[in-house]
Amino acid sequence: MLVWLSGQASAAPLTPVETMSVEEAVVEALGHNLELLARRYEVPLARAEIVSARLRLNPTLSVGADHLDLLGTHYDNVNHAGPEEFFVRTDWLFRVGRKRQRRIEVAETGVAVAEQRLRDAVRRLVREVQRACVDVQYAAAAVELAKVHRDLYARVVALNEVRVANGDLAKVDLTRAQIAELQASNELRQAEGRSGSPATTWRCCSAAPSRRLRSPSRARCGPT
Repeated sequence: MLVWLSGQASAAPLTPVETMSVEEAVVEALGHNLELLARRYEVPLARAEIVSARLRLNPTLSVGADHLDLLGTHYDNVNHAGPEEFFVRTDWLFRVGRKRQRRIEVAETGVAVAEQRLRDAVRRLVREVQRACVDVQYAAAAVELAKVHRDLYARVVALNEVRVANGDLAKVDLTRAQIAELQASNELRQAEGRSGSPATTWRCCSAAPSRRLRSPSRARCGPT
């Protein structure tokens, strides 16, 4: 049963991963980063505050009545009620002390602040994506270098085994070469483990888990 399950898992097709350059990664992050989208919505909200600040107070119309004979008791000398009273009144408030102008100035300042926050969010996001790109390329280069070192030490160990068999080299030197090979293999595992962190950082910035950066030979990290 386990063999059949492992065969089914190995036969399952792998999901293709689309690659992109650094410039494409920046564009992807600018279009899908949630924090940046929230910053963009702050600008129209701040502009709506300007519209609200420019509005003047509307006049108020009040209509009322008092001493109405709703119960049908009528007005006489016993209840001393009445007469009925009706009134109509309009109120129009005016703001003095340049309050309206100051509210407009505060709202305009809020728009400027929202726009500056948006620019700062774009700048920080581009920096994070480019930094993640550099980290991804550095991690890939470190893995390749660790593989070269491991292969070189493996060749040295194989050569030393032949020399020890022929009596041209002491066995202690072979042991030293084998220890160096183990250290190189350990460094390779560590490099492969560290290579996943920069890619995770980039995916968090760009919100594109199914895409990855191109290899160091194709990607170009530079100002966009």
